[in-house]
Amino acid sequence: MSAFNLDDLRSLLQHICLYAELSSVEIKREWRAWLPSLSDADWLRPQSDGKYIGSNTFLTLSLLASTDTRLLHICFSTPTYRHYLLTILAQGLVSAGQVAGAEYRQRVCLWVTKDLPHLAGELNHLLDEVEGHTGRLVDRSPAETAAIFAARHQKHESFAEWDRALLGLSGSPEQLFTAVLNQAAAFQRPHPYPANASPLALLPPFDLTVDGNGKLNLPPPAPWTRARQQFHSSLPFYDSHDHPLFDTSQPVLTIWQDALAQQPYYRACLRLLIAAHFSDYGGLPITLLAADDWAETAVQVGQQPRGRLSDLLPGMVSALGYQPLTPVTAGDVRRILTHWQKVAVVGLADGRLALNESYARTLHERRRARLLLRGPARAEQEQLETFLKSQ
Repeated sequence: MSAFNLDDLRSLLQHICLYAELSSVEIKREWRAWLPSLSDADWLRPQSDGKYIGSNTFLTLSLLASTDTRLLHICFSTPTYRHYLLTILAQGLVSAGQVAGAEYRQRVCLWVTKDLPHLAGELNHLLDEVEGHTGRLVDRSPAETAAIFAARHQKHESFAEWDRALLGLSGSPEQLFTAVLNQAAAFQRPHPYPANASPLALLPPFDLTVDGNGKLNLPPPAPWTRARQQFHSSLPFYDSHDHPLFDTSQPVLTIWQDALAQQPYYRACLRLLIAAHFSDYGGLPITLLAADDWAETAVQVGQQPRGRLSDLLPGMVSALGYQPLTPVTAGDVRRILTHWQKVAVVGLADGRLALNESYARTLHERRRARLLLRGPARAEQEQLETFLKSQ
């Protein structure tokens, strides 16, 4: 498995977890060896234009599992490593079954019924293959059984590096049995993420780009600045060939404002600010209450508190018609609002966050009104306000 470096896999999985999509220009040389294997296991799905997208099963894994657990699931599904691990389990079960005494029989029964029921079919198939027509292995001598499995293991590649990284040790099959048994849940694939008609949204990590004098400038092509075709997990500054998608005649500040407004999590916060700005005209004011730490920003409708923005934001993203996949933390809210502040959209006065008047005036200009207030944008704004009032 020398071509399958686990550090390369970690970096590839990190990219897919963040963006759910890998364009052809983003494929690193060291990732190429992994792509066919991940595609065959339906963790990634190759597209006709050379890119790869995360499958619904992988999306479930990326949401529910830690980085280490995710790595276990991926590697345990690799056919050659999986067969090697299953052989270790089969050998351990047979060896334990050969030991006399009720204690060992009870232990084997517990392993089979509690830890390994999801592997029963594969283990039985492997044992049938090993035993052939010569009788059950458990009825043979321990020495003969050990020799049979030793011959099987000689056909396996060396997985010592993988064993150390994934199981915490390397050694003989007898030494590895308990470690493999303890990770048996990683053999099971998670249920695919339920798909529906709503586009999927993820919140990408990024910082605003500035020059040496601290002045805002345009970011270069990067994973977080490339538009995605099937997911909303970036800021759409460039297409998949790194051609600009922004109007180069516009000021840098305007380009940044419009790019942030197209990212669903940022867009939901902007819509909240717009709703608050116009709410006085509707008789039911919407207020964003913020202390020194904007992570603790709370929403109030009329005189009724609606909760912290970090708790409301996933529902707000859903109200705009997206399926939010990234869990929201208080730190995420701080970052989003701070970014909106740095691009001159939001300010703080008397403990309340509000649109800057300079930005609010641009909402009535034809181009920005079309983007944020009129037509489909108007319906989107109404959906958000309905959500807030229903909480």
